[in-house]
Amino acid sequence: DDNGKSKGYGFVHYEKEEAAKEAILKVNGMKIADSTVFVGPFIKREERDDTINETFTNLYVRNMPPSWDDAKVAEIFSDFGEVSSSVL
Repeated sequence: DDNGKSKGYGFVHYEKEEAAKEAILKVNGMKIADSTVFVGPFIKREERDDTINETFTNLYVRNMPPSWDDAKVAEIFSDFGEVSSSVL
């Protein structure tokens, strides 16, 4: 939000697709601060259809703990590769 607090969701952009896939495998379903975190590929609403694009570097993350800020997101997700950017 405007005060730097988590809204409970965010987006992470990696430099490489392999890093994004590894983050999904390792963090999706993880229990953090009484919440089960969802991590999956981000696909714009207008681009969604019955098939999922196999190449992606953008992730959608939901059920983030309210205490997370940009630094915490970088700490968690940089384990899997270079994070280009994140938005909370």
